[in-house]
Amino acid sequence: MATTTNITTLNQLVANLHDIADKHQMINGFMYGETWEFYQSGVTNSPEMWVSCTGITRERAVTVYDLIIYLADNVKRGEINELEVESDLIQIAEDVIYQLQNNDYGWNIPQDTTIPVKIMTERTPKNLTVAEFSVSIRTKKPANICAIPFTSNPIT
Repeated sequence: MATTTNITTLNQLVANLHDIADKHQMINGFMYGETWEFYQSGVTNSPEMWVSCTGITRERAVTVYDLIIYLADNVKRGEINELEVESDLIQIAEDVIYQLQNNDYGWNIPQDTTIPVKIMTERTPKNLTVAEFSVSIRTKKPANICAIPFTSNPIT
């Protein structure tokens, strides 16, 4: 998967997030969509990175994508490795946040943005432990009414 540096679509943004997950040595899987859909098949390949887009904000020449990123891993029966799993997920979350703040992608998340990471244990249908954080990614996207295929000018 190749990194896109001139992000103009949600597809390109998600492809870059997938690339980040693929290249992280501790992340084994990536999913995009609604969290309740992720384990309908009963298959897990944790730790995994899940991404959901909760909406966008259109500003002048900028689109802001509001995302929730989940990092999920299995805790062994009896919770004997719960602390280890939580520690690993926190480290992975910090790695992903640091990568997201890298300006080489062509998006912008200010370095001084505070990004709280919430840890939830056994909150998913498969009793996974999850590190969750929200982030707003700003991408440059100039206004372009030419993208609307009118045969005549709709503005009189």
